Amino acid sequence: QAVGAGRSDLVRLLAVNLNEAYLTNSEAKFYKRHFDASGKPQIVLYGTDWCPTCAGLRKEMRSKGMDFVDIDVEKSADSNEMISTMEIPGYPAIWVGYRRVRGLTIGDIKALL
Repeated sequence: QAVGAGRSDLVRLLAVNLNEAYLTNSEAKFYKRHFDASGKPQIVLYGTDWCPTCAGLRKEMRSKGMDFVDIDVEKSADSNEMISTMEIPGYPAIWVGYRRVRGLTIGDIKALL
């Protein structure tokens, strides 16, 4: 279903239903971080070191033993491209594989695992 879908939803539909060859170079570059070596989706948190919501979520995920990829957007050499490609309006922005988490709770994240 693509009606009313945002860009991240359309990227997911393309990659899952057709294949990753339909992603732009930038999309492929950033989404490859969302999967481990075996292709299993990972939790990815795009944030900053000054964001209190990011810090709280990191702490909670660690206390629950959740593995995640922690990307500090502002420390990345390609931060502008990352923000544009991943459509990061604020922090934190969280994905599980190709799926963007809609919400900022552990429950929201676990719902996509």
